[in-house]
Amino acid sequence: AKSVNNKNSMADALNTQGVSFAIRANYKDALIYYKKSLKIYEETGDKKGIASMINNIGLNYNYQSNYEEALIYYKKSLKIYEEIGDNKGNSDTYNNIGLILHKQDNFKEALICYKKSLKIKEGIGDKKGMSSCYNNIGLIYNDQGNYEEALIYYKKSLKIEEELGNKKGIAETLHNIGNIYKTHRDYDKAIEFYKRSLIIREKINDKKGFAVSLNAIGLIYENQGKYKEALDNYNKSLAIQQEIGNLHGIAHTYNNIGVLYKEQKEYQKAMDYYMKSLKICEEIGSGTIISNILGNIGMLFYQQNNYQQAQDYAHRSLALANKVNALENIEFNSNLLYLIYKKTHKDSKALGMLELYNETKDTLAKMDLNDLLLKEKVKKEYEVKIYKDSIGNLININKLADKDAALQSKKDQQTFLLVCFVLVLVFSIFIFNRFRITNRQKKVIQDQHQ
Repeated sequence: AKSVNNKNSMADALNTQGVSFAIRANYKDALIYYKKSLKIYEETGDKKGIASMINNIGLNYNYQSNYEEALIYYKKSLKIYEEIGDNKGNSDTYNNIGLILHKQDNFKEALICYKKSLKIKEGIGDKKGMSSCYNNIGLIYNDQGNYEEALIYYKKSLKIEEELGNKKGIAETLHNIGNIYKTHRDYDKAIEFYKRSLIIREKINDKKGFAVSLNAIGLIYENQGKYKEALDNYNKSLAIQQEIGNLHGIAHTYNNIGVLYKEQKEYQKAMDYYMKSLKICEEIGSGTIISNILGNIGMLFYQQNNYQQAQDYAHRSLALANKVNALENIEFNSNLLYLIYKKTHKDSKALGMLELYNETKDTLAKMDLNDLLLKEKVKKEYEVKIYKDSIGNLININKLADKDAALQSKKDQQTFLLVCFVLVLVFSIFIFNRFRITNRQKKVIQDQHQ
């Protein structure tokens, strides 16, 4: 038993060393130490240790954007956790599987995994894990265009992270709320949340998160036409993504730089960056981003009057957009193909694409209307809070006023009754006097008759 404990302690130490390498984005060395640790746990028959190491190896592949390999290890880990009845291990692994499915645009299955994870975490009281699930569910709803639900889950996550004092979690949720404001084109509010997230991520040395924040701020500057500031942020983000080996982030940033050069009519530079991004995305299999890049390349060829190449790329992008139900990409590519077919005098095909464009545009317009309503709802939340805080005072004031009014009314009634009494008394005296006078007159008359 002592020998087994010693071996398990050694395996724990190797795992800790692996985690330290992974934090510094040294995934190659992290994998070496994880595998050494796994081997010892297998020798001692420690199933929990085996499952934990397999899960960490999956995480390691995930960080390198090798999603298929990561899924294989996560599923192996999940099977062992279920066998030994480790609820926390189960919930963590469901969450990890959900993350991979999400990145592969499988929103339905990802949401199922997140909700399974959340249910277990709520049952065992794992607040940190609950916050992670809330945040991830919010991301799914955000990607599906259901921004109201997304904001609800982000706020649940933020509340827990603030209670726990988890700065990394706070930064991530602030960033996601910024994404919602960016979608609503409220750029000032979006950049406010992004910068709050950026400051925290820099303080805690979260390199991956820091790069993501830089990229997001770059997008805002680009939308505002501040191209120099945008490019500075993109390049800083790209350098960090390359340092930590985040292929997904590198591809995303290449694409953004390509768009920026296209906006400035530097077409060759734009094409170079699009192609770099496309190559990586095809390796890691990210459907939505591939569709974006193919559409961007198609538009670039169209702007250079190369209609055949433009048509080929636009068709590829549209097919992929339909597959992953990326409505904005469908709108973009149907419009692009309409323009291409008009230029090449293919009127019937142009009409078909125009119909698809209008149909998708109408759907997005309805979603935009919902977004606008949500924006107004968010805007008024603070006003409602102030109203609720002040309404109590107002009610108390009204109660006092009502009380004063009641007292005044009572006084008025008393005064009225008193006046009435006096009038009745005066009238009674008057009547009584008239009665006396009449009797006296009658007596005088009688005396005269006599």
